[in-house]
Amino acid sequence: MFESGGRLHRYTALVMLFLLLYAIYDLLLMPALDARKDAVRRFDQAGLQLRKFQQLAASLPRVRARAEALKNSRIDDSDLISGNSPALAAAELQQLLRKVVKQADARLISIQTIDLPAEEGFRPVRLRLILKLTNEALIQLLYHLESMKPRGLVNRLEIRQPVRPVRRSVPAFPGRLSVRLEFTAFMVAG
Repeated sequence: MFESGGRLHRYTALVMLFLLLYAIYDLLLMPALDARKDAVRRFDQAGLQLRKFQQLAASLPRVRARAEALKNSRIDDSDLISGNSPALAAAELQQLLRKVVKQADARLISIQTIDLPAEEGFRPVRLRLILKLTNEALIQLLYHLESMKPRGLVNRLEIRQPVRPVRRSVPAFPGRLSVRLEFTAFMVAG
């Protein structure tokens, strides 16, 4: 009996020693190891950021030279709308777009001017068009808009297929699309 009590005390002492070592490890060593891992990770991230900033700093003279060259480059006047005022420029752009729509064999429902402020020496002239056309006419229209002078951008393009009539006696218009687009060209702000 005395022997088994001694073993029990030894096992208890070993378990308590193990628990004490685990507590020391958990309370003292784990936070220190975690802090070291976190510090190493932050150091690596700082090194990556430093290399990126060094690359950016090295490319700065080249970027500045390119920006200066673009500032000094002359813009082709045919790329801009002529006109003494935004209203005259919008009227000229409307005439050009009416021709383009007619060339594309589309039907113009409405055309509307959208007033925009001047930015960086240029004044945008934006028109909103509502059209009825076929798929082929849409392709032609976009081709003509891309290749026309003055240059412009299609800012918005919404294409809807008409809803088929409920009654079968009413004929549907196959292939006809309802298109809304916004087109922007630029004039020199003055």
